[in-house]
Amino acid sequence: MSDGFVSLDKKWNYTYVNKRAGEMFGRKPEDLVGKHIWTEFPEGIDQPFYKTYYKVIETQKQISFEDYYQPWDRWFENNVIPTKEGLAIFFQDITERKQMEEKLRKSEEQYRSFVQHSREGVYLFEFDQPFLINLPVDEQIKALFKYGYIAACNDQMAQMYGYAHEGEIVGKRLIDFYGSDDNPGNIVFLSSFIKSGYRITDAVSEEFDKDGNKKFYANNVIGIVEEGVLVRIWASQGDITDRKLASEAVKDSEEKLRKLLNNLSAGVVVHAPDTSITINNPKASELLGLSNEQLKGKQAIDPGWRFLDESNNPLPFEKYPVNQIKSTKKTIINMLAGVVRPKTNDIVWLLVNGFPIIDNQGKIIEIIINFIDITDRKKMEDALRESRAFNQTLLDTSPDLIYVYDIIDRKNIYSNHGIMKILGYSIEEILAIGENLLPDLMHPDDFNNYLENILPRYQKAVEKEIIIHEYRMKHKNGNWRWLNSKESIFMRQADGSPKQIFGLTSDITERKKAEEALFASKNKMESIFRATPTGIGVVSNRLFTEVNNRFCKISGYTKEELLGKESIIVYPTKKEFERVGKEKYEQINEKGTGTLETQFKRKDGKIIDVLLSSTPIDTNDLSKGVTFTALDITDRKNDLRELKKHRNHLEELVKERTASLAESQDALLNLVDDLNLQTAKLEKVNTQLTEINAEMETFTYSVSHDLKAPLRGIDGYSQLLLESFNEELNPEAREFLGNIRKGTRQMNLLIEDLLAYSRMERQGFQTEKVHFKPLIDNLLLHFSKIISTNKVQIKLTFPESFILVGDKDGLNLVMRNLLDNALKFTSQNKNAQIEIGGSESDSLWSIFVKDNGIGFDMKYHDRIYKIFQRLHLAEEYEGTGIGLAMVSKAVHRMNGNIRAESEPGKGTCFYFEIKK
Repeated sequence: MSDGFVSLDKKWNYTYVNKRAGEMFGRKPEDLVGKHIWTEFPEGIDQPFYKTYYKVIETQKQISFEDYYQPWDRWFENNVIPTKEGLAIFFQDITERKQMEEKLRKSEEQYRSFVQHSREGVYLFEFDQPFLINLPVDEQIKALFKYGYIAACNDQMAQMYGYAHEGEIVGKRLIDFYGSDDNPGNIVFLSSFIKSGYRITDAVSEEFDKDGNKKFYANNVIGIVEEGVLVRIWASQGDITDRKLASEAVKDSEEKLRKLLNNLSAGVVVHAPDTSITINNPKASELLGLSNEQLKGKQAIDPGWRFLDESNNPLPFEKYPVNQIKSTKKTIINMLAGVVRPKTNDIVWLLVNGFPIIDNQGKIIEIIINFIDITDRKKMEDALRESRAFNQTLLDTSPDLIYVYDIIDRKNIYSNHGIMKILGYSIEEILAIGENLLPDLMHPDDFNNYLENILPRYQKAVEKEIIIHEYRMKHKNGNWRWLNSKESIFMRQADGSPKQIFGLTSDITERKKAEEALFASKNKMESIFRATPTGIGVVSNRLFTEVNNRFCKISGYTKEELLGKESIIVYPTKKEFERVGKEKYEQINEKGTGTLETQFKRKDGKIIDVLLSSTPIDTNDLSKGVTFTALDITDRKNDLRELKKHRNHLEELVKERTASLAESQDALLNLVDDLNLQTAKLEKVNTQLTEINAEMETFTYSVSHDLKAPLRGIDGYSQLLLESFNEELNPEAREFLGNIRKGTRQMNLLIEDLLAYSRMERQGFQTEKVHFKPLIDNLLLHFSKIISTNKVQIKLTFPESFILVGDKDGLNLVMRNLLDNALKFTSQNKNAQIEIGGSESDSLWSIFVKDNGIGFDMKYHDRIYKIFQRLHLAEEYEGTGIGLAMVSKAVHRMNGNIRAESEPGKGTCFYFEIKK
């Protein structure tokens, strides 16, 4: 018996197990009889057949079913029959059948997919009434037209006839496509099909599409014959209309082509089977340097031929185009060959194509060769190869870094030798760094800017758009180098988004140092410009381009009212304006500077006396502008006029006041001495401030370079000890070295934060409108990895259009540090949540960052904003104790205040407000 059979009593004990069942169970039948089924096979409990057994006992009805038994990875066909004693169970292993059914299902799916996606039309032709294949051929053809119809096809088949899909063509008959049943070409096609035993390939039919257009199809047809009756036809067909029409057109135009042969710009030569030339056109004679008479009958074995390969070497006899075709019977395409013309010995470079004409017995009856003159192109290609070699040399010797960077894989895929010149790394070392190139070598501040501002620009960049940015990279020796990169999209992904960028980078470190020195000098000059008690300004072509506050007070105009205006605005008359211009430039031309007295008319109409001095910015080019000083001497002039008015009484006044004048003179001298003393003190303070600033710069450099260099050495040697002597060190020594490395990394982070804190004091402060949503989106992108890893829920509760006014860099620093803190102190929370909110009132903007982290005791509230103050050990949570100090400083710089609300174990909320 091939089926397994067992019987069970009502207590679920085996009463009988046949041999086949024992084989399936892997047990001896006698060992199972009397045993409880669920004790012997506990893995079957709650399986589908387990429930079925109980159902048969309950209903006392026979159940047959197929089931997959997962513990054994097998399929079984089961027939469960209730008996008076319990159950009788017949079962059979049908795993192989199930596997075959699955393979068949997949095969059918693949076949259907192949048919549906085939580029050829595929169809099934069935019959209302199948017919005998022993009928005469003409009667079978009539039956095909009468009984046959399209039973199924793919969409490609329908579209060949101008229909949208297969549903529009199913049911149609031969007459719908052939137009008639007496077309001679189709009669031949159908007769050949029948005579071939109902299997024919590449047979051509002449048909019509939906719109009546003539079509030609190449058919591959198989008839299915059962017991001498044709029951159905499977077929595929390809549209060869264009090829067929072209073939007919070729026949019609063959004579025309022969006439045109002599006017072709390509040489054409026809060879007999023995390679002798039978036909050639004039162009062939010209290019080969032989007359028609000389070419006629000339064979490929003629020693007069001198062919060259691409490298100007003699071409072997067997490689001659005609000889290749003769020996291989294959076409040659675009073969490059040089021909030395016999009379002139000059070389003509030819692009040769050729093919054999073969008869029904497979013998060559003609060999046709055509060729065009590409001598000029060959010379250009040679020059191009030399140019490419030159360009590669140029790339390798360029002082700039030229590279291709993959922003998806985050690594350099090409660098020239400029990488060694600029950063000290070899190309191999850069490739080894891989995706850590930017995180490890780019300055942290610049890397954050790259993520937040530069990367988003690539997503919007159009073709050939150049993106320029400056940043710092760490040289192999540990120094920071300033770089300027000009980048553009080099390759895009299928969806159009950027994948690779091409860049050209220059080292601008020295320029940056010069700019910093120039910026310091400019700040100093601007400070003097603003603070001087004398009116100062710049005019170009007598238009105001710059003025200080003192000049505005002298003239009564605001800065905005003066800039860009002609300087005549401050003169009482045009005549005075022209006089001053004439005399001033005469003095400048004569002695390089001009000083004269004039009058200004203030905005309020008051006339004042002014001492005006002017010096050109460039004595060789006055168009660059003139710097001037203006001193209000109205009071002095009034005094002089008053003195002149009373000159007749001067002698008496002098006599009367001689004594008091002497006293006043002494007092004046004392005042001058005091003034000189205060001036000296002021100069000393300025000198000290300059020295302090210089010391601060020196300190910053020392922190950045001198302090970090030993740390890198300590970390490097520690790592070297761990890698080189790991097996020789005991666990305690390895732990010590690990702690040393951890300490150096913490110290390096502390130095970086100190530098950031120090830079904040000297960093420029610029107030502007800040769109809050993009700023937060960039930060969330920056922290996306830790947010995803810790499964942090981020909630944004501010309007999409929320805009506030403040220092953008300062706001970015505040939000980055607050979000970093929130992520850090919720890292132990499995359900971490962070909320970022913002709102606006008439007087201020309010923003908060709230988390459900560890929190803190509010009695330490003021302590957290002080530098180096931490509420948790570094071993518990990373950090330097500087982040919130920078946050507090940045908020106060924007005329704001910050506070926190927290409770241990319940989270923290930081609020900060910026006044309008």
